[in-house]
Order: sequence, then C-alpha cells, then structure tokens
Amino acid sequence: MSSKTGMIVGGVLVLGFGFFIMMLVLFPSPSDPTSATTGRGALDMVEMSKPLSFVFTEPTGPGNAGDDYAKALGVYRGNRDTWRSVEERLGRSGIEAVIGESEFGLLRELADYCHDGAQKAKMEYSVPHGQPPTVTTDQADSLAMTKVMGYMHVYAQYLFLKSRNHEEARSAERVAKDLVVMGWHFVRERAYPASVQVGFGFQEQGSRVLVEIYAKYPELMQAGDMGIRVREYAQSARMAYADIGRLWSMWTNNPRPGDFFNVIDNCEDPAWRVQAILGLGITRHRNDGHRGDRIRTEKVLAKFGASDKELERRAVKAALDLSRDEGLRGGPPSAPAP
Repeated sequence: MSSKTGMIVGGVLVLGFGFFIMMLVLFPSPSDPTSATTGRGALDMVEMSKPLSFVFTEPTGPGNAGDDYAKALGVYRGNRDTWRSVEERLGRSGIEAVIGESEFGLLRELADYCHDGAQKAKMEYSVPHGQPPTVTTDQADSLAMTKVMGYMHVYAQYLFLKSRNHEEARSAERVAKDLVVMGWHFVRERAYPASVQVGFGFQEQGSRVLVEIYAKYPELMQAGDMGIRVREYAQSARMAYADIGRLWSMWTNNPRPGDFFNVIDNCEDPAWRVQAILGLGITRHRNDGHRGDRIRTEKVLAKFGASDKELERRAVKAALDLSRDEGLRGGPPSAPAP
C-alpha cells in the first residue's frame, strides 16, 4: 500500500470514528431491557384458555356495565363504617359470621347493581368512573373493585351456606355467576394490569363457589358436565391470574427504563403499556443523568400525551405530576383509598 493510499484509508477511519463518537454524543442510545421483559413470551397477551362461553352464554344487553358497577361501589363508599364492622366479624368468624338484616339489605342492593351490569355486553369503567391513575402497582380502580367483588364473593358463599334446597341455592348461583361476569368485564377492559389481575382472580373465586353449589345441588346444572366445565374454567382463571403478573418483576426498587421502553414498544397488552408509562414517572427522576434514557423518556411522554386513548394520556399526566422526592422513593406511598 502506498503512503498516499495509507493516508486516505487512515483519514477515512478517523472520519468514521469521529462520526461514530458524534452520533453517540448527539444521539445516545437508551438503556437496554433486562431479562424481566425479554424472556420468551414475556410480552404476549395473557388470556384464559377457556372463554366465558365455555360455561355461560356471554351477556348481550345494551348499555355500559361500568355505570352499574359504579353504583355498587357507591353502596360501599356510602356505608364504610358498616362494611368495616362486617369485615371485622368475617375476619374473626369467617363465613359463619352473623350478618344483620340491615347489612344483608346492603349486600342485596350491591348485588342487584352488579346483576344489572352483568347482563350487559360491554363495560367501560376506568375512564368514565375510575379515579386518576397513580404511579403504584395497585391502581385505585383495582382496589375499589376488589371491595365490590369481595363482597359479592362473601354474599354468594353466605347464600349458599344458608340454602336448604336447590331453589334457595339459585340466589347464590346468580350472585356467583354475576361475579364471574364482572371479572370477565374487567379483563376485557384492559385498563391496568392490576385491574386485569383482579378480574382473573374473581372469575376463579366465583367459579369455585359454583363448583360447590353444583356439587350439592346438581339439579341446578344446565348440562350434565357443567360441574366439570366450571372447575376447568376456575383453573384457567387461576393460571391467567399468575401469568398476568409476570411483568411485575420489572417494578423493582430501582426499575430500569429499558424495561419500560421495551414494554411500551412491544407488549401486546395495552394495560401493561399504561403501567410502563406510569413507571417512567419514577425513572425520569432516577435516571436523569443518562442522556439516552432522558431523551427517550421525553419523546415517549410527548407521544402518549397526545394519544387518542384517554388512559394513556392519564398515565402520562400521572408520570409528569410525580414529584422528584416521590420518584426517588419509588413512587407515592400508596394508591388513594377505594
């Protein structure tokens, strides 16, 4: 190689290296995701292996079931002292606890609203009725529905325990079925991972009550294999409940922005995208010295701040509203009371 050719090659290498350095300075890469979000199937949509139609006919009624569930929640919020007393007795005596007539009336009122909702095909709850999201793993909407569905579970068990024949047990069956449909509704809404997980969990619990009812009163079964079908449905819900929670491992004491970016870009579940946007509220304070992460975070928040999906816009606002002290602490202490 001549000296002239060597000088040209050397110059090209220097220019190339300089361009590479310039790109790193001007356009730094964000952090890479960790194994929490890169494992096989980690970003797949989690669904139950059995559809609702495996055990019941899917509801077809018009309207928004969320309106009815919000009324049920109002029954809880308007009688907090009474419910607290019931919870204390249940904690001491379990389902054998004595429930007074006025308290029983509240359970009937709550269940009637839930029954109305369970007849409807569609549900929108977290946008028209849910509280603003918080940068926590337990969303306020999820906590609120845990209260309502928890009392539906108690009511179904209580009615079954007190039933003396299959006709009386029909009331327990109705409440248990409504509980399953409520859980199905919240899974289909896909608002937040916690509310989806709540939906899977209470589908299992409602199905378990039905298993007990059909074992004692087989004449209530619409088909001879209904007991088996409900048991399989409960198992499907249990597995989905565990599976939907696999991405919680990215929510550590020091979460990595690369995991949130990966979920936002590639996860099939819109609920987890909302949760990852909320997570940027923490990492934007903890990783402000990493220029690549900072630039990417600003772009992501700007993009989803103009989203056509209100839940994503709400998540951006919650992320931006999180104070630096809260961000360094890992988020606010807890979600608002349900």
